[in-house]
Amino acid sequence: TNPKTEAFLVVEVEFKFVAPEKVGQIRLTSSCRQAATHPISVANPLSIAVRFACETTCPDVRFSPTELLVPPNSEATVEVVYRPILVGSGTGNIRLKSTELGDYPYAVTYEAKPAGLEKAPVFKAPLGSDTVQSFSFLHYAK
Repeated sequence: TNPKTEAFLVVEVEFKFVAPEKVGQIRLTSSCRQAATHPISVANPLSIAVRFACETTCPDVRFSPTELLVPPNSEATVEVVYRPILVGSGTGNIRLKSTELGDYPYAVTYEAKPAGLEKAPVFKAPLGSDTVQSFSFLHYAK
């Protein structure tokens, strides 16, 4: 409103909201049985806590934590963890879903390289005696 003439202007604006195809591109590269991580930060501008469900179409990709709770007016981070078992590469998608804030889709490119040499356990004992050593096996398959 103009204070001198008291004239005003009314404007109607029409908005069309569409979901993005992708928010970003994530590249994950690792050797077999080794982890590669990528953090994703999510902001919550609302006055209530928001919960995100994490989904992926990529094999060997996990989330830590598996479900993200973002406090009001703050930010939280979820780690995308890629631990391949087999050598190979490909593409896929990651999606963080929230009923309050919508979907956050990401495109993912992943590559698994051959595993390097790992130290083998060695047991030595003089003849006629015994020895005790502890070791553990880790299994990363689904």
